[in-house]
Amino acid sequence: MRSRLKILVTGVSAEGRKVIADTLAPLLGAVRLDEDDLKANVIRDLSARHLDRVEHARRMGWLCDLVANAGHVVVADSCFATPDELEAFGEAFIVWVDEIEQAHALSDRASAPSQIPNIRVSFVKPASDLAGFVRQQFESHRRKAFPTS
Repeated sequence: MRSRLKILVTGVSAEGRKVIADTLAPLLGAVRLDEDDLKANVIRDLSARHLDRVEHARRMGWLCDLVANAGHVVVADSCFATPDELEAFGEAFIVWVDEIEQAHALSDRASAPSQIPNIRVSFVKPASDLAGFVRQQFESHRRKAFPTS
């Protein structure tokens, strides 16, 4: 049940992730878990080292699971790109946000998703258009994956 209620907006565009997640959450009536707020309050003891990034993903996924288990859709944003990070976050509907121009120097860790996201978008349209598109894709995915009886 949790996975049908968890949305992770991830990718290399920090601004794009945040804007899309901020715009998407109210469209779905979802709880919004902002990575910046979590860094300030829940994961401030962690560094950018790989094992800390995995722990960051685990904590964030656990918080999302608490919200989802209460029956709410939850939208989170973060730059989880490695298989370890995504596995630690847990099952979710994944939205990968690319930079407008991928040609900029990117770290190997964040240059491409390590697993196939549910959808992949470029942050070029107005956020409301992208959030509306993501909402349609999420709701379609949810209906197909979890039909009501």
